[in-house]
Amino acid sequence: YGVSKAAVLAIVQLAAQELAGLGVRVNGLAPVARTRMMAAAMPAADDVALDRIMPCDAGYDLYLPDHVARLVTYLVSPLCPFTGRLFGVRADDIYVYDGWSAAHHVGNGGRNWTIEDMAGALAAVPLQEIPEIIGPMGRHKSASPTDAMLAAIENAHCA
Repeated sequence: YGVSKAAVLAIVQLAAQELAGLGVRVNGLAPVARTRMMAAAMPAADDVALDRIMPCDAGYDLYLPDHVARLVTYLVSPLCPFTGRLFGVRADDIYVYDGWSAAHHVGNGGRNWTIEDMAGALAAVPLQEIPEIIGPMGRHKSASPTDAMLAAIENAHCA
């Protein structure tokens, strides 16, 4: 499971790099939602049922896939400036990862998001993570996505 998640993040970052010149944005999801796939993944012999891990709440259900769908709608909208990033979502909590860390968080006070509100809240999150990497010249900071990738996407949309 962990290896497959690492592969998803690597594919997102590489696809974002390779498609930036065409104006294509690529982002990944790490959702928390109650789905048939999640139910099927629960061991039949386990005495902790999915309902106990992800309980239903008639007032505001934290685990509805609808919350994930709202984030997906934002990510494919023209309001989304991000590329090469991994987003986590659980109800109205949205996380933007730096590597494996859910470094940035925005919430909506237990209410469903609109795309415009989501865009406004995420505007404060940096478009890039700046990890330190090791290379031939030693350790140095390396923005991801690069400035060139962000410029290529912007230029493709302005053309």
